[in-house]
Amino acid sequence: TVPSGAAGKYFFSAMTNIQSSGSNGARSQTNSIYVNGSSIVRSQYFMTSGNLFEADQDNICHCTLLHDLSVGDYVEVFAKRYSDHSENITAKTSFSRFMGFKLA
Repeated sequence: TVPSGAAGKYFFSAMTNIQSSGSNGARSQTNSIYVNGSSIVRSQYFMTSGNLFEADQDNICHCTLLHDLSVGDYVEVFAKRYSDHSENITAKTSFSRFMGFKLA
């Protein structure tokens, strides 16, 4: 959340690592940066058929955002993974990062 007196231009970087457990792969993975509850930017790896990601494999997705923020604005990151099969997924802390800083 942008504190009082800190409005301005900010840079954000979000990288998420999701791993499936089991024998099924996944078709897509999405990483999104939200500002005040609305999606502003996202990156997505997607295949229309078959599996893009193998089972039991770390899958990393990354996106960046350069955005003007006002006092009280807040920033969040969401990650999503899609498979044709039921699977358990784990959000891994290894290689998952979220950072941001004020530019001006």
